[in-house]
Amino acid sequence: MAGTMVNFKAVFDKYSALGKARQEDVGHKESQVRDKLMEIVAAVGIDAALLRKGDKGNSPLNIPETSVDFLVDVLKWHTSSEAKALRKANFLGVSADKKEWLINGFAEYLEKSGYNAEVIAHQRQLMEYRMKCALQRNLNLLHTQLMSIYNHVANLRPLGASYFSHEDQVLFADFTVKKVAELAEYLQDIAYYWDEVRGEEISELAMEESTNSSEVDIMERELRTVQVYRAVSKDERYIELEKERDTLIAEEDFIKKKMGRYQQIVDEIKEIANGYEQDFFGDIMPDGSEPHLVLKHPHVVLTEAILYKKEMDEDRKKILAQPPISEEEKERMRQCLIEKFGESTFEFLKGAKEDA
Repeated sequence: MAGTMVNFKAVFDKYSALGKARQEDVGHKESQVRDKLMEIVAAVGIDAALLRKGDKGNSPLNIPETSVDFLVDVLKWHTSSEAKALRKANFLGVSADKKEWLINGFAEYLEKSGYNAEVIAHQRQLMEYRMKCALQRNLNLLHTQLMSIYNHVANLRPLGASYFSHEDQVLFADFTVKKVAELAEYLQDIAYYWDEVRGEEISELAMEESTNSSEVDIMERELRTVQVYRAVSKDERYIELEKERDTLIAEEDFIKKKMGRYQQIVDEIKEIANGYEQDFFGDIMPDGSEPHLVLKHPHVVLTEAILYKKEMDEDRKKILAQPPISEEEKERMRQCLIEKFGESTFEFLKGAKEDA
């Protein structure tokens, strides 16, 4: 059940009364301070429509009275280094504690607004996904484990290994370095094979999706794309917009400051391209439906990557275990190369090998 609700003016008045706003905030209008709050709302990933009275994007905020202090604290936090990292989508630059504070604060906002537990749980999930909370938790655990290894090796004697000499500790440290290096190499291989497995899966699904499309539709779409591309590649305004878009994407700027102009550029680029398509073909071909790609669970891909690496390692061992090629076999291979490619080609390859 919803509690007492207020509008944004209650937040603005309390924030202004604190007298702790930066100099640049002095004289700011209510709308400007509200924009600062909405920057954080956009960055955390909550559905902003749930915070408003109506469905429209410009509908006023409908704020539980109990959430006023939280929103004032968010505004005070807005200029901190962590808030800047959040607004730049550098989510790993925001501490886990601060993310938890934001998620809990907005979840309470929804609860006091009268939303049910299912809606609140879904929004929590969206915010955690957006801010990479699960990844950060695991990275923090990884850091803890790595530091634990270091501390164990560095403090062997104080920890009770009383019979370890200095030389023993030096050798043990060297042994640990080698084992950690082996693990690092193993993990790099797993990541590589993981990427391979996922890439093959996506390619196969994309091919499957393409076979479900009509060949005529595909050819027509390609024809239109080529014709329109030729036209827009000579359109000065289109070229100018593409450059501005690419520059904007490359900038390390705040989300809110980017997205408005970025969307304007994208819309105008599409409008120009659609104009040429309309002129050339008399209509605009509707966008193809989004492919419904259902990817394997990461656990499945991890298992496949581990098995893939094991298979590759076993194959490598078999190759290395083979006896060296005898001189007779080398000569036979040489003769085969000469017969197939000629003496000149073989001598060229031999010379290239010697130069290397």
